[in-house]
Amino acid sequence: MNLEDDKEKAAMAHIKYVCTFQSDPSHILSYSDRSLCRDEAGQQSTGAGWIGYHGPHEIFQGSKPLGPHMEIYDAEAAAINAAVKAATDYTTENNITHIHVFTDNQAAVQMTFDVVLGSSQHTNLHTCSLILSFLKSSNQHHIEITWAPGHKNIVSNERADALAKAAIEIAVDNPPISFSHEKSQSHRHQHLVIAWTEEWHKQLQHTSAFLQVNRFTPALKPHEHFTHTVTHPATFMAASFNATQVMPLWVSTTTNMSPLKTAPAHVANYFNCMTTS
Repeated sequence: MNLEDDKEKAAMAHIKYVCTFQSDPSHILSYSDRSLCRDEAGQQSTGAGWIGYHGPHEIFQGSKPLGPHMEIYDAEAAAINAAVKAATDYTTENNITHIHVFTDNQAAVQMTFDVVLGSSQHTNLHTCSLILSFLKSSNQHHIEITWAPGHKNIVSNERADALAKAAIEIAVDNPPISFSHEKSQSHRHQHLVIAWTEEWHKQLQHTSAFLQVNRFTPALKPHEHFTHTVTHPATFMAASFNATQVMPLWVSTTTNMSPLKTAPAHVANYFNCMTTS
């Protein structure tokens, strides 16, 4: 059985599940989705869409352009947040006790209740605040956010997808900017290395006994030169004796250069003792 067969079964199970309560006037359903596209120049645009039903009637719908900077999972979080807000707002004027929110991204469902540090933290906190307010307002209130398979002819889900795609075409002023925690960390590292390298080159303008070693620019990880070069262990043992008097050229990093040829006398004597003992 392949993935498509699994999604077909999941779609049938979802429709059957919805039919068990869709006609109940105390229940409302909401579907959310996000969309992302890239133009020929590689510029991306994202949008969010959501739609709600009370029985067979459409009670709300919405779409929101999210601009070119929004990460895909942050767009999912924004769509879920909008669906939850629209649903909870509707319940204040109607006798609704159960809210069902569906999205076609399983990671987004888990992310909604994961309010750890990240680019969607603020959105998820707001979503959780809306959910808690709804639940605290009555002991009879229930809410669920769950997965529904996408692009499997689930009409409500396809409507949310169409709204999200339509939002992409809407121009937006001052679009929100979000980066995943991993990308934010990568950007911080890049700026750190750039600033470090600039300062490093300024220091190279001064004379130094270690000028040849200093040609290796700063890096947050060891250069490949140091991690893949086979070295003689005694080379670095000898280098620790009196680094201020030893030129960097003496610290050999290849096995065909003997440290004894350029090492100071007291280091060479130590090396002879080590090799003859």
